Amino acid sequence: MVVPNIAHLLKVFTLAGVCLVSSVTFAQSEGEREQALELFQRGEASYREGDFNAAIVYLEDAYETFPEPVILYNLARAHEGRGDDQEAADLFERYLRDAGDVEDRGAIEARIVGLRARVAETERLRELEEAQEGREASEMAVEVEDGESAADPIASDASEESSSGPSALPWVVVGAGALVAATGIIPGVQAPGTQSDAQAALSNGQNTQALELQDKAEGQARTANILFAVGGGIALAGLIWGIIDLSSGDDDNESGVSVRIGPSSVTLHGRF
Repeated sequence: MVVPNIAHLLKVFTLAGVCLVSSVTFAQSEGEREQALELFQRGEASYREGDFNAAIVYLEDAYETFPEPVILYNLARAHEGRGDDQEAADLFERYLRDAGDVEDRGAIEARIVGLRARVAETERLRELEEAQEGREASEMAVEVEDGESAADPIASDASEESSSGPSALPWVVVGAGALVAATGIIPGVQAPGTQSDAQAALSNGQNTQALELQDKAEGQARTANILFAVGGGIALAGLIWGIIDLSSGDDDNESGVSVRIGPSSVTLHGRF
């Protein structure tokens, strides 16, 4: 995950520190107020240093000592920095619920939507990888060949089809890769616009909203890059497979090619 700009983080913590001090009620004891502020400042320092684990511990202790909603906001940012998107989204929602009237509510709600989308995408990719592994295990076939066994079902299919002509499967893989890469166009186009909105918000003095939009733009660009890279890799593997399949012809009955596709990698295996 990309580490947020330190200057932006300092602005967030400075704002939060002011809110914490100004929102302290006279019903709390002086000792509790001082202890909560000290813990908050330690969390601020740890956050700026990139030590999100320590920041989370300090902020949780600060909130337990003095449950000010703005601490939840900064606790959410610390969890997001550590990569805990689900926990960060939950804490942002708690902050909006407990704080009541929030000036940048719309920006924070958009932030929550982005976090939820990342959680869903991560879960989807994990399920795809598990499904791929399950198919490979269930379709595993033993092929006796010079005293060795070929364990890849896709390689076995490629060997069988080589005797009757080129296989269409490599070109299906090429098409699938192109489709994955094409889906990256949407976030890739959205990222510059979001970046411009962030700069406009910063110019208008809306620091929190500018920070949210900047992070959103980075997330869109990162998603586009991942989709382009994965889709391009899949398409390239399918293209190489197809070229090998076409060049092998009917005389190379023992050649075999296999492609294993995961959410973050594409591996091409072959024997000639």
